[in-house]
Amino acid sequence: MHQRCCQGQKAALITCNKAINACKRQSDWQGALLLLCSLWTQNLQADIISYTAAIGACEKSYKWQLGLQLLHEALARALQANELTFTAAISACEKSASWQKALVLLVQVSEQGLQKDLVLLNAGISACAKAGMWLSALEMVLDAERQLLQTDLISQNACISACAKAAQWQRALQVLADLEVRDLLPDVITFSAAISSLESEWELALHLLRGQTKSGKANVITYNSTITSFGVSSQWCLVFELMAEMASDNVWPSIVTHNAAIAACERASVWQRGFQAFLQLLHGPLKGLEPDVVTLNAALSAASHSSEWQQAIRLLNAAVAQKMRPDVVSFGTLITGCERAALWQQALQLLGELGRRRLEGNVVTYSAAISACEKAKSGKHDQWEVTLQVSQWHSALQLLAELKRSQLQPNVVALSAAVSALDRAARWQHALRLLSDFPETAPNAVTLSAACSACERASAWEMAVALLTLVKATETESGGPDKLVYSAVVGACVQVAEWEQALCLMRELPETDAILLSLGIAACYQGSWWCQALVLLNQLGSLTCRTMASAWVEKVTATAAC
Repeated sequence: MHQRCCQGQKAALITCNKAINACKRQSDWQGALLLLCSLWTQNLQADIISYTAAIGACEKSYKWQLGLQLLHEALARALQANELTFTAAISACEKSASWQKALVLLVQVSEQGLQKDLVLLNAGISACAKAGMWLSALEMVLDAERQLLQTDLISQNACISACAKAAQWQRALQVLADLEVRDLLPDVITFSAAISSLESEWELALHLLRGQTKSGKANVITYNSTITSFGVSSQWCLVFELMAEMASDNVWPSIVTHNAAIAACERASVWQRGFQAFLQLLHGPLKGLEPDVVTLNAALSAASHSSEWQQAIRLLNAAVAQKMRPDVVSFGTLITGCERAALWQQALQLLGELGRRRLEGNVVTYSAAISACEKAKSGKHDQWEVTLQVSQWHSALQLLAELKRSQLQPNVVALSAAVSALDRAARWQHALRLLSDFPETAPNAVTLSAACSACERASAWEMAVALLTLVKATETESGGPDKLVYSAVVGACVQVAEWEQALCLMRELPETDAILLSLGIAACYQGSWWCQALVLLNQLGSLTCRTMASAWVEKVTATAAC
């Protein structure tokens, strides 16, 4: 009876393991985990085959964290993990570019007394390749060969990809050249990876492509890699010539090809050509190709970088009319374009549209909108302009508050822009409060100089000096505050006739510039320190400011003679 029961349990386990393997083949990680859990409800003990299959399902579904949890659980249950188990877990890490976890697992393989086979090794090398850890990838190959484990073309292709991702094109070409020594014949994947490494060396990329076209081995991936290289080098004319050549080689461009071509137009600042390429796809799909959101974002970026924000908005509207769905990158690109043009109201409208589409803004979109508020220029100081200026800094503060509510940490760009907006409005109390509200964001020289400048505008010299003291205490490693910060603080002192404090601060700097020298001369003028004023005037004259120096000489000399 007991024997029949054991046989029944064994048969049930085998059936369940087959079902988990079926889930793995279908990338159904949830189904695999449900089946694994069902074993316990049937009073069955999962074996290493069960766990390996479930880890494999997680690997195919890019759920590397779950895969690692299952591996640790299997080891905790004293199950003997085999090479297949670790290969599945490492492959899961590889697909998610979690190369550190993959290397840790490779160490565990040795600790478990298992032999590293080629499949296991290639999974580890591929993980390093995804993360661009080219040195680790090459070291793994050398380590394997020292242990007399012969690597294959998959190993070498992964190494070339790792070098490409890290922009190590010389190393990539060296691995390609060494294939002959290893008796390995490169394939189309090899050449595509090598060409990808040549993003800044378009002539070499073209040379490799020509070799592939002559042998009839070039495919769309090879062409896409070459087109990307041309784009990075701003060779946009060659991009479209190459796309025309593809038809003669019976290679049809993919949507990736068109995306790379539009990106090339962006880099070369030929937005009209990028627009044309996008609209051709939008209104007349080529060979069944339809633009995706990457295509849209490339075209928007081309216009944004050329300060053609109105054209970019028209393009967005045309895309939406064709049922395309812009994403947060699309709106971020447009908001950045408005920021460059100092169109703060349009930037805020776009940020509002982002929310209406139920898209969550990120630090980049908020920072660009805040910068747009700060960059908007005021004209005459009439009532309208004063109202407009108040609205700008209020908007900047509201955006920072929204960032905080979204549990996003503003970057130094956003913080600097907001402080600069408050500086222009002479709201020094608000500027200082802002610095204390976001202690996690370390201010840079621009942020601090804007805060000091706000104090200067309000003649709050004591607060400016206190802020400078704080800056000196927190920036000891970077060499202390720069001349921008000192200029603002010295200016604050000069405005309220604290000339001794101003000159004392100037002595702290090993070098001065024209602005600081002018402020120092003003301080000497206030304190009737004529000798010191003439010394500073000589220094100012040694700079490229003869006109400014002459004006100060006349003023000081005339006053001293009285």
